Amino acid sequence: MNRLARLVAPCLAFMAATAYGDEANDVKCRIVSQHSDEEMVWVGVFVGPIHPESEAWGWTSDESEEFSVEIPQTEEGVVLVALRRGSVPIATPVTSRLLNSEVTLDFKPGYRVEGKVVSTDGIEVADAVLTMIPQENSYLKGTIREKFEWNSANDGTFSIGGLSTGSYEIQVALPYVPTETFSVQVLEGDTRRDLELSEAYYLAGRVVDHSEDSVVGAEVTADLNIHFLDFRTTLQTTTDSAGEFLMGPFVYGQNLILNARQAEGGSSSVNRVFSGNHDVLLILSKMVDVYGTVVDAMTGAPIDEFTLKAFGQGWVREYPHVKSNGKITARVDAESRELVIDAPDYAPFFQTEFAFNSREQIDMGIVELDPGIRVVGLVYDSTSRQPVSGAEIVSFGEGLLGQRITPRNTFIARYMQERIKTTTDAEGRYAIDSLPSGKSILSVYASGYEWEMVQIDAQTVPLDIGLTPLDASTTKIVGRIQTSTGETIAGQVRFHHVESDRGVWIYSENDGSFEYAASAGVHKVYASTTVGRSETIDVDVVEGDIEEIDLVVDSHGRLVGTVSGLKGAEGVFVSVVSGDRTVRRTGRISNGDFSITGLGAGTFTVRARTTMNRLLERTFDLSDEVSEAHVDISFKGNSRLYGKVLSLSDRDGFLQIRAQGKEQGSVSAWSDILDDGSFEIRGLTDGEYWLELGRSIFFEIGQSDKERRGNRVEAVVSGDTELTIDLASL
Repeated sequence: MNRLARLVAPCLAFMAATAYGDEANDVKCRIVSQHSDEEMVWVGVFVGPIHPESEAWGWTSDESEEFSVEIPQTEEGVVLVALRRGSVPIATPVTSRLLNSEVTLDFKPGYRVEGKVVSTDGIEVADAVLTMIPQENSYLKGTIREKFEWNSANDGTFSIGGLSTGSYEIQVALPYVPTETFSVQVLEGDTRRDLELSEAYYLAGRVVDHSEDSVVGAEVTADLNIHFLDFRTTLQTTTDSAGEFLMGPFVYGQNLILNARQAEGGSSSVNRVFSGNHDVLLILSKMVDVYGTVVDAMTGAPIDEFTLKAFGQGWVREYPHVKSNGKITARVDAESRELVIDAPDYAPFFQTEFAFNSREQIDMGIVELDPGIRVVGLVYDSTSRQPVSGAEIVSFGEGLLGQRITPRNTFIARYMQERIKTTTDAEGRYAIDSLPSGKSILSVYASGYEWEMVQIDAQTVPLDIGLTPLDASTTKIVGRIQTSTGETIAGQVRFHHVESDRGVWIYSENDGSFEYAASAGVHKVYASTTVGRSETIDVDVVEGDIEEIDLVVDSHGRLVGTVSGLKGAEGVFVSVVSGDRTVRRTGRISNGDFSITGLGAGTFTVRARTTMNRLLERTFDLSDEVSEAHVDISFKGNSRLYGKVLSLSDRDGFLQIRAQGKEQGSVSAWSDILDDGSFEIRGLTDGEYWLELGRSIFFEIGQSDKERRGNRVEAVVSGDTELTIDLASL
C-alpha cells in the first residue's frame, strides 16, 4: 500500500476538521469476507461527490475485523472508500441512518493480471516493483490511495489481484534502469500480460581460478556510474555453485568496472565491460609466496609482532605475524599493488616496486623497521596563548615532502594520514608515536583557526604549535561582488592558493561583501553568481597586509537554444567555454529549451556532452550590440560503430576511441576500449569519420588537427557498421 497515506492522513484530518468543524461521529465497520490473507484495510472518508481530483477528509487503517471510522458532521454526502490489497475496492455512501449502525465490508477477489517481467536481453527480472494505476473514470484516480505495489518473484513472475474490469497502467520500477509503463485491459476473467523492458540489460559471466576451474562463492564487485540518476555506486554479488554470476539489470551500454576476489583464491584483474555482455570471464590471479626477515633498524634484533598488508584495486588483505621471530611467511594475491609492513611502536615500511604477477615467490630480504620518534607538545591559540582542545593532527609522513606527486607518494601519504592521527585533549596536549625519524609533515586543524602544516624532524621534539584565529588574522583579502553597472550582488567567491595548491569557496554577504583570512602568497580569485561569473584575478598577499579587491560580474550576454534527439534516459550537460576557461555550465538537462545568462562579450564555444558519450560543439559571438545568441543542439544520429582494436599492450591501459565527423560541426561520440579490445560507439549519423585513439579522448578535444593526425584512421558509418583496427599497422 502507498506509504504516502501514513504521512498525509493526519494533515488531511486537521484541514478537514478546520473546514467542517470539530464535531464528528463514529461509524463501525466490519469485514465479512475472508478470501484474502491480507489483514490491513484502509478506509478513506470523502465528503461530496468523488471525482478524479477528490481528496479524502481522512484515512483510517486497521488490521482487525471490526473497527471504527470517524465521519464529519456535514450536510454534504459522505462516501467511505475501503481498500485492501488483492481485493476490489469498495465505495459505500454513508447516510444519517447509518451513523449509529454498522457498515459491512464484503471484499471481492476480482480479477487478476499475471505474467513475467523480462529484461531486454531475455532474462527474468526479480524484485521489480510493479504499481497498478487504474485509468478511465475510476474514483481511485483521485485518492491518495490510488497505487498498489507488488514485487516480481525470483523467476520474474508476478500476480496482481483485486481488479475490476477496465483499463490500467502497470509501472515497473528498478534501481538502475528508467521506470517503464505498460497498458493492460482487464476483461472478465484473469489476464496474462508479460512485461518486456525496452532498456534493461544484464551482465553475466563466470569466475575461474588460475587453472581455469570454476570458483564457487567468489565476490564479484561492479563499480558503475548511473548517468540518468547522476551518481556512482558499487554492486556486489557472489558466484553460484557453477561459478557463475548475474548482475543488473542496467541501461543499455552501461560501462562497468568489474573485478572478483576470493579469500583463498586471490583476485582478478580489473575489467571494463558493457551491460548486455553474458560471457564475462574473470580469472583469479595466482598466489605468490612472500618471505623475508623483519628487524629493528637500530639494534638488528628480530621483531616478533608485525602485520604484512597487501593492497590491491579497492581491497586490502592483512597477514598478522605473532611470535614470528621476525620471519615473514605469507601467500599474497598476485594482483597486489603495494605491500606494507606495520608493527607496534615502529614506522611502517612500504614496498611498491615488485612485479607480483611475474613471480612465483618474493624475497623481501632484510626489512629494517624504523623505531621512529615520539612527538609531544601543546596546541595553543597564538593570540590568547590559551590551549586549543579538540584540534585534529594527522601525519603525511615524508610522502609529500618536497617530492613529485606519484602514485607511490600519494599512497604513502594517505596511509600515514589514516595510521597516525590524534586529537588534543582538554589541556591542548597531544602525543604521536612512531613517526619516521626522517622529515615528516603534521597537519593541524581546529574549528575557528587557520589550517597549519608543520614540518618536523628529530631535532624539533617536543613541539608546541600555535594556531591563528580566523577572526584575528591580520592577513586578509576583502572585497565586494558587483555587476558591470556598479550594483552589488551576492554570490560565491573562489580562492585558490597557488603555492599550496589549496582552494576554498566562501559565500558573500547579501550586499556582496566578503572577507577571507588568507595565507601569504598568490591567490587566484573569482566570483560566481546567478547572473554570471567574474574574471579570475591574481592577488599577491603579503603577511600582515589586507588586500582589497572588487570582483565585477558581467551579466551581459545570453545563450538560448533547444536540445533535441536525446534517447531514453540520455541527458546532456551544456557548458560555455571561452578559450580554455569554462564560463558557465548547466546541470543535467533533457530534450527541450535551455538558456544560459551572464556570459559577457566575446567568441564562445558551447559544448554539449551527453550521458551516452556524445559531444556536440558550436561557436557563437556576443558583443555589446548582440547580447543574445541562439544555438540548437540536435543529437539526431541512430547509427552504431562497433568492433575491435588489435595489438593492444599492457602499457596502453584504459584507452578510449572517439569518432569525429569530417563535416564541420557534426556530432562526435566515444567509447572505452575494453580489455579484449572491443568498443561500441552509438548515436552517430551516417557519414565519414576520423577515429582517434587516446587515454582520455574528452580531455584531448583541444588538440590541433596536426597533433591528432598521428593516431587516427578513417571510417565510413552506415547503420550498424563493424570495424577492426590493428594498432600495429598505425
